[in-house]
Amino acid sequence: MSKHRKDKSIWPSFQKLRESTSERALRQAAQAQARKRSENIDRAIEEERLKLTAEPKTKILLLGPSESGKSTMLKNFQMAFSPTTFRAQVDSWLPIIYLNVVRMLNSIIDSLESWDCGTDSILYVGDAPATSTSTSSAHIPTDLQEIIARLRQLRIIETELDMDIYHSQPSTAFSSPAVTRPSSPTFASTSRVTVDRPGALKRHDISRRASSISIRPGVLKQRLIDHHNADATSPSLAFHDRTKQFLEEHALDMVALWTHEWTREQLEAREVHPEYQSGFFLDDISRICSPGFRPTAEDILRARVSTPSAEEYRLALEARPDSEWIIYDVGGGRGQRAAWAQYFEDVTAVLYVASLSAFDETLAEDVNVNRLTDSLLLWQTLCSNKLLSAVDFVLLLNKMDLLESKLIGNNEKGRSGIRFVKHVNSFKSRPNDLATVAKYMQEMFLSLHRQHSPPSRKVYSHLTCAIVSRQSFITLARYAKFPILTLLPGCPPYFAGT
Repeated sequence: MSKHRKDKSIWPSFQKLRESTSERALRQAAQAQARKRSENIDRAIEEERLKLTAEPKTKILLLGPSESGKSTMLKNFQMAFSPTTFRAQVDSWLPIIYLNVVRMLNSIIDSLESWDCGTDSILYVGDAPATSTSTSSAHIPTDLQEIIARLRQLRIIETELDMDIYHSQPSTAFSSPAVTRPSSPTFASTSRVTVDRPGALKRHDISRRASSISIRPGVLKQRLIDHHNADATSPSLAFHDRTKQFLEEHALDMVALWTHEWTREQLEAREVHPEYQSGFFLDDISRICSPGFRPTAEDILRARVSTPSAEEYRLALEARPDSEWIIYDVGGGRGQRAAWAQYFEDVTAVLYVASLSAFDETLAEDVNVNRLTDSLLLWQTLCSNKLLSAVDFVLLLNKMDLLESKLIGNNEKGRSGIRFVKHVNSFKSRPNDLATVAKYMQEMFLSLHRQHSPPSRKVYSHLTCAIVSRQSFITLARYAKFPILTLLPGCPPYFAGT
């Protein structure tokens, strides 16, 4: 066989490609552009690598039980230290605020209708005796029935809002029973304090349904990008327009449902106080459902979003462009705490957030466990952890406003204040006022720190109310010697509406 034989099956062909001058120029220009693009990508990757391996970053671990206010405290950090980014995300919180409102109203409707049937049994939690109370005589008044009928569309809106918020999240992300999203508009109480009728709510359950919104890392940012890139005909914008229109048109009905005398009587009789809990907006329905509404900073702080898993936030400090904080917000549910240890390495500080107002509440995962007791035991475990022996702690005893509301009660509704000693026997005969109770709980935490922490560790303890943004920042700013706060020379700017 001749070695000069041409095999047409060989590719590319040995025959020279015929290329015109203009075609060659186009090809070379395209190749040059591709090389430049590749070099830019490589350069960006290298810059990012150098940035990540440069001087150590300030790493903050945000810990605490569920519903203690950790995510709200994180929003305070974002507002204070990265206000431009915080402002850019304002509109992305609107569906979450709407869902807080709609879900709580649907919970109230479900409960009223369940109680109207007269088949629910009331099981009190805490130190109150377990009793079964008949509600067969409690029938929904005709005018309230008409209001509820006009608000049936809220069930569909809740489902659509839920799907819109979760549209980019696979369901497998929710591994903990405490943070699973409801699969339908009908929600069964997770606290198990109400029997026979799963739709009826007791004590703090109504807000637990309304606050069961979980957002995975990066979802708010992606929602912002989607909103910016959406055109006027996109289904997402059309849905938001329909939602806003319905809520604006039925704002009076929603207010009437919440403020109706019969509604308040039934909630009060069963000690259901949604106003004590996170994600409560029912007193602001008229404002939230008005045309042109945009969330304020306080609205965003109050919006309830649970943390289904550990989330990493990188805050580029606008007052110090060369500085960056890495904050790990870790879910506080019992099923999530086993994953905490992997974040203990190279941590600058631990911020532990505990809710003082939870002294009369129980865990959603286990109604036999008091939430204050759980918080104290968790704090003790952290103090004893050898991996954190060289890390300073910041103890933020949160929700002072709700604690005060519980202690003083409500004279207008004839509701007496809750006696702290009924839930903490060691309090004995001390005065049942805010200052005394708060100081007593603070000493409970500090005592555990003294018993279980190494002598060299410092702890910075403060009483806070995370939904009041300026107050929270001022509280944090008092740590004059605390290393993470020496990065900023003074109070950062806040945007209008705070």
